[in-house]
Amino acid sequence: MRGRLTKKEKLLEIMWNLTVIFSSVILYFVVITDAEPARYDGFKLLRVKATHKTDMEFVRKIYDSGDEKLDFWREPRTPDQMIDIMVAPSHEVYARSLLEHDGITVHKVMEDVQSAIDEQIEVNEEMDDEDQLFFGNYQNLSMIDDWMIQLSEVYPEIVSTFQIATSYEKRPINCLKVGAPSPTGDVKPAIFLLGGMHSREWISPATVMYMAKELIEGYAVEDDDMKALLDGLDWYILPVLNVDGYVFTFESFRLWRKTRSKPKGNRCAGADPNRNWDFHWGVSGVSTLTCDDTYAGPFAFSETEVKQLAVYLTGLVERQPVFAFMDFHAYSQYWMTPYGYDTVLPDNYEDQLSLALDATSAIEQINGTKYDVGSIADVIYKAAGNSADYTHGVLGVPFCYAIELPDTGDHGFLLPPRYIIPVGQETLEAIKVIGQAGLGYLGNETAKMAPSLTTA
Repeated sequence: MRGRLTKKEKLLEIMWNLTVIFSSVILYFVVITDAEPARYDGFKLLRVKATHKTDMEFVRKIYDSGDEKLDFWREPRTPDQMIDIMVAPSHEVYARSLLEHDGITVHKVMEDVQSAIDEQIEVNEEMDDEDQLFFGNYQNLSMIDDWMIQLSEVYPEIVSTFQIATSYEKRPINCLKVGAPSPTGDVKPAIFLLGGMHSREWISPATVMYMAKELIEGYAVEDDDMKALLDGLDWYILPVLNVDGYVFTFESFRLWRKTRSKPKGNRCAGADPNRNWDFHWGVSGVSTLTCDDTYAGPFAFSETEVKQLAVYLTGLVERQPVFAFMDFHAYSQYWMTPYGYDTVLPDNYEDQLSLALDATSAIEQINGTKYDVGSIADVIYKAAGNSADYTHGVLGVPFCYAIELPDTGDHGFLLPPRYIIPVGQETLEAIKVIGQAGLGYLGNETAKMAPSLTTA
């Protein structure tokens, strides 16, 4: 007869049961929906390299035109940086004729996008460890919500699950609070981890979930590092903000990025939630075309998910000192500081940069993964209305980062599930560095004050 289960064994059993359920329903979500899901048979992913500024500007004009035959996975930024574009098989010749220009080269990264999607959703039932099985696959929203609830039931002393917001389509947006009670009753500093802002970036929620699991289980087995991080900090961990879009990627349209709001008069649904925050909203790096992936919305905070999260974060910084805010995206391996709306740097940029370099150095020591580090506008492109700009520029959180997880483009948004655990393991090391830096942070008037910038 089997003896009483430990907390670890109980959680693994729960995860196994959830995974079995997931195995039986994943094909339902992909194949049997109200409307036949979009397929990408024969779609190609082309990689474009423009070596000169004038060539980059040429590609940028094509991007800005909003040509719906071209789906830019990576936008034109600076010369020598790769631009990834998905095209239908019928449009490959058109794309090449449009793009191939003196100084511009085009080659194929993916021959068949649908094959990559099929690999991403394939459930691997051959793993012999329940923990690996759960994190060896991308989970749908109901699985994630169930997993969060089970965590709070198995570890009630250090984990609670609460609804932080409600989506446009009336889904709950759930968040974990992870941390040990303060023995003195003092308010502890906090760190906020955000995933799933853009719905097609499945590695983001998976990584955030994996790190949450490691923090919690490490504390339960009295790992010294994890005990220090949970004794000294409160962790707020939100795996999926854009829940409507995330569900849509499972049921209908795998590469959907935006929210699912439907403003009257808009041709297309949704807005980019990471262009919708009310800090220099709309001044750069956004589109006014409603069908574009970077459409900023009709006004700042038009997207209810973004507005409600901002309200919660505002209350949080009033209740306790928030040391860091990290927003996880994919792909490209960038670790970025504010600001994105322009090339201006925050007053504490050198401190933010130094900590980011320490964090990415810890990542590199695990699997050799290298990140580019710097401000959003310098590393990637100008992008106003993003979460890192807002949490630093308006709320005064001293360390705010936008992170683009792996890879650098071989798989792009379709990173196979075999990478979930390695990415989670290496990113956890960076989070430990950030957490250790935040231990004992009490906040101060300088850090709490918004930098000398005016909001739009």
